[in-house]
Amino acid sequence: MIHPRLIKTLLVLAAIFLQYVDACGCYGNNTCTARGIECQRGTLRYMNPNDLCICDCCAACNDCPALLKGCGGKPSSALKFSPSLHTLRVGKPIKPRTLISTAKIPESLGLWGELCLNGTLPKGLSFTYNETAATFTLHGTPTVRGKHTVDLIAHGGGGVIYRLEVHLAVAK
Repeated sequence: MIHPRLIKTLLVLAAIFLQYVDACGCYGNNTCTARGIECQRGTLRYMNPNDLCICDCCAACNDCPALLKGCGGKPSSALKFSPSLHTLRVGKPIKPRTLISTAKIPESLGLWGELCLNGTLPKGLSFTYNETAATFTLHGTPTVRGKHTVDLIAHGGGGVIYRLEVHLAVAK
């Protein structure tokens, strides 16, 4: 029979090991490729000529230019506006729309950092960050008609990277 103290010690060691494996620190830009391959000596043999060392190996540490180039792995799509977006009208202020995580995981701890935009918001609209609620809110008054597609990428709690493709229509 295995001694209970040995079982407890093994469980504590396993918990420490799993915590260590799951955690990461910021290693710096150019430490990994967008495919997650480390760019250190000895690992270059696993890279092909198209692999550029443009990412931080810790997904949560990548800045907007790196995230927009595909760093950080496959982002979660569990992000939405609340309330949802509909057609906007020129000259009519929008009701603030908050980006929220719809993830049903413990890492759903809110959003933080810089909101990355690939594309252009309609003139007159912008995002602000609410540090207390850990959310970004879209607000303003659209001033020009048109259709816009914007990719939004945000950091979430627990190292999660979120992505949402937004289609905005501004009518007269």
